[in-house]
Formats: sequence, structure tokens, C-alpha cells
Amino acid sequence: MTLDKHKLDGIPQITAKILPVAEFEMLLMQEGYQRAGSAPAQGKRIKVWWNHLTQ
Repeated sequence: MTLDKHKLDGIPQITAKILPVAEFEMLLMQEGYQRAGSAPAQGKRIKVWWNHLTQ
């Protein structure tokens, strides 16, 4: 995901194209996102799905 081109609920616009995994996941979890699952992807990557419950 190109971070600077997407808006995530509850998170100010990210201006960097990439972030370290630990930093990105911590940012999501601090805003109430929960990891829903993952699967292998192309190029030694993984796909990760996140849930964000809104009130």
C-alpha cells in the first residue's frame, strides 16, 4: 500500500510512502485497528488485513 495515497480512519494523513512494519502496526493498533489475518503475497511479501470498528 502506498501510504501517502490512502486515508486511514482515525490516523492523520501519512506523508511517507513507506514505514517500518513495527512503526506502521503500532500506529494502527494505537488507533483501535486489529489484525484480522494474513496470507503470502508475491515478492516475499505478505498481505495483512486489518479491522477498525467505528462507533
